[in-house]
Amino acid sequence: MGGPGSGKGQARLYSSEREKHRRRRLRVVQFIAEQKAKPCMDCGNSYPPFVMHFDHRDPTQKIAKLSSCRRFAQAVREMAKCDVVCSNCHAIRTFNAKHYLIRHQVVAPAEPEQPRLFH
Repeated sequence: MGGPGSGKGQARLYSSEREKHRRRRLRVVQFIAEQKAKPCMDCGNSYPPFVMHFDHRDPTQKIAKLSSCRRFAQAVREMAKCDVVCSNCHAIRTFNAKHYLIRHQVVAPAEPEQPRLFH
């Protein structure tokens, strides 16, 4: 005996909501891939979308990672704060930004890890 909210009608509703969310997420993912289909801002080379990254110009303005954006408007707002760069240039930007902060004593350098000894 099923209680309230059980049965085929509830399963159908759940399935249609899940499909609606899946379509919405797919639309966001496709839009992000389209925005990545441009040359790197730093080196000018073109790569497949999975090699291109969105790099926040000002990390303090970052609200969410683009990969976690569920809504189209949220993804668009977040992309507006970013440059499209290849993964190599993104790594270089990140390295330079971290070392800039260390050189200018904004943050302390990380302590080197002590090697682990295995017996």
